[in-house]
Amino acid sequence: ISSETLTLFIGTDYPLKMEFEIAEGFGKVIYLLAPRIEAE
Repeated sequence: ISSETLTLFIGTDYPLKMEFEIAEGFGKVIYLLAPRIEAE
């Protein structure tokens, strides 16, 4: 992946959000990472 800017967001609505552009600015990837929730 070749991108000049990688943006990370941390908030209460989502634990981690990562955004970066691909294809020379013609596309965008948004990746959400959430913790695993286990019920006992």
